[in-house]
Amino acid sequence: TTPVSVRELGSPVLERLRPVQAPPPKPPTPPPPPPEEPPSPEEESSSSESDDDDRTTVRPQVDDPTTGRIIQYLTSDHRLWRYAPFNFEQYPGMRMNVPPDRIPWEIEYREYFAFDASDEVLVYPGPDAHDNPSVSVHSLPFNQYDSAHKLRRQSMMGRYRLDSNSGAPLNPMGRTGLKGKGLLPRWGPNNAAVVVMTRWNRAPSGAVIHRLGKPILQVVSLFRHKQFCLPWYLTDHQSHCDYDQCVAQFLKVFVSRRLKQLMQHRGARQEITAVQKGRAEQAIRHS
Repeated sequence: TTPVSVRELGSPVLERLRPVQAPPPKPPTPPPPPPEEPPSPEEESSSSESDDDDRTTVRPQVDDPTTGRIIQYLTSDHRLWRYAPFNFEQYPGMRMNVPPDRIPWEIEYREYFAFDASDEVLVYPGPDAHDNPSVSVHSLPFNQYDSAHKLRRQSMMGRYRLDSNSGAPLNPMGRTGLKGKGLLPRWGPNNAAVVVMTRWNRAPSGAVIHRLGKPILQVVSLFRHKQFCLPWYLTDHQSHCDYDQCVAQFLKVFVSRRLKQLMQHRGARQEITAVQKGRAEQAIRHS
């Protein structure tokens, strides 16, 4: 046998007993970029305006995107208006709390005091889009067609009363706790068109999807200020309008045009075609 020194035996044993050094750790993965914050209602309203057709859209020029303004669309002999930023028309001020039994104008209410809601200032697309503050309310032809301004000041609810002192029209629904036209463009009726687009929820095969034994109805809505709402627009009517057919016609033209502008990719073409072929079943009327 070959003599082996203790040192020669101990050396490999010590090597096996030494802790194995782990490889150096990999550099840490850089953190992902912060998610983009959703645009505020003001930014979203401003950015969406660039998609409008400049030939049929009139937008007031403002330096501050939070400035309240009205954007005008032209379609089918009608003008449509929407507020920007979205929901700017919500009145944040004070109003008198009217008891339910004192709401009708026929009921005497001597303590009634209405707050003036005309402090806010809007930027309009043009002088013909609203009643100028300098206009005399007594000079406006209420409950009839206004040939000077080319709009109908008639209400679909019938004739409305006028205040004996100011000459301003009274709300047909009764006391509201406010007076003045506020953020509305016109004295008297301000007709609005509400866009309601629905469809049945379907599987890729085309079959209607049911939940708890009932079909699921989908509706197009806007999500602003953490709540859903239906898109709506103010509009004016000419002397020849019948309200029902004209509303269905100009809304169909307007919605189809907006879909073409906002949805240009191929995946949306079938949806756009389906909307264009759809029928306007009902015109939602409001004044």
